Amino acid sequence: MSAIDRVKQHYHDLGTKSLAVPEWGEPGAPLAIYWTPLTAREHRKLTSANDGLSARLLVSALILKAHDRSGKPLFEETDRPALMEQADIQVVRRVALAIMGEFSVEETEKN
Repeated sequence: MSAIDRVKQHYHDLGTKSLAVPEWGEPGAPLAIYWTPLTAREHRKLTSANDGLSARLLVSALILKAHDRSGKPLFEETDRPALMEQADIQVVRRVALAIMGEFSVEETEKN
């Protein structure tokens, strides 16, 4: 197996991650957010359009990567104003940092 094949296999093997977000769910049923790990292209897209670890970057991560169990995106670009102006930044930060791989899912659930 070539080096690039091992790189691609490793990414594939990472699989889909998920996080339960009780604040955004219904009573007794937290919203489940799923994502695949960031690729270099996605990382570039996030960081080139945003300045540091800003609220805009966190919201961009949600829009780019958050999806439901079937793979349907949970948020669209048209949701940006609501995510920026009508969402709890602590929850946005917790979910976005998990998606961006800054912390493990276990660490983000503790916070």
